[in-house]
Amino acid sequence: MSKLERELENFVELMSLERMHSELSAVRTVLGQLRQVVCEFGFVSQGEEIGFFKTMEPRFYQLVELSDECYGFEMSRLVRMGKKKERFYIRQLEYIDLFFASTIFYQYYRFGSTELDSLYIVRGYEPFGVLEAHLPPLDLGFVTIGD
Repeated sequence: MSKLERELENFVELMSLERMHSELSAVRTVLGQLRQVVCEFGFVSQGEEIGFFKTMEPRFYQLVELSDECYGFEMSRLVRMGKKKERFYIRQLEYIDLFFASTIFYQYYRFGSTELDSLYIVRGYEPFGVLEAHLPPLDLGFVTIGD
């Protein structure tokens, strides 16, 4: 992870679109390597698998989300001036608050819940119920419902 973070620091001065592409490429490369290791070697226990998918893997996916959100923010921010820019910032803060308040998995992680780990944080389970209705098709060999 620290090697990837150092690599991402090299992209800070790039223009928004080039930065996003560079960051996403670097993170996807590492995720591909992680996927290969996980699929080849697996885990010795369900607890180890849960630990990986609950703590390690999200650290990489958060970099993908951060890159995407920063790019969208930068592209939207550039066309606004004065009061419009101020309103844009306020709406962005409201968007962030709404996201964290309404994301069930964030609340689950935030409160340190564990009772649904075997359903949400283990590979191979198909999405079920209303909470997972929004999910795209998953690569059940490497992702979990909680991703």
